[in-house]
Amino acid sequence: LGRWQQVTQALLWIPSICCGIHALLFSFTGLQPTKGFRCAIPDSISPPQHCDDEPGFAFSDFPEELFPKDSEGDPNYCKFYRPAYNTSFDGNCSNERFTEAVADCDRNMNYTYNKFQF
Repeated sequence: LGRWQQVTQALLWIPSICCGIHALLFSFTGLQPTKGFRCAIPDSISPPQHCDDEPGFAFSDFPEELFPKDSEGDPNYCKFYRPAYNTSFDGNCSNERFTEAVADCDRNMNYTYNKFQF
């Protein structure tokens, strides 16, 4: 190859490298964390309820109404409404009815995760 072909090839290689790096980085950073995780509902709720422990509910069993809305109307995943006590199963919580009491996710709380998309 001549000098002109080498320079042209080097200059045309730069955009393709940038596109490849962008595609690679987006595959790791492009997934939005919404609906991906939330703090686990603790067993310390009175009366004791088993919501996120086995054989409790899966992550997807709780609807988005579990989370209070922030000022923009989006769910605040750092807080949750306490589930109502389910009397049909002793020690179990309801995944359909919630109380008006809002609980904050503490720094030391366990988290539950949704199944990853990929």
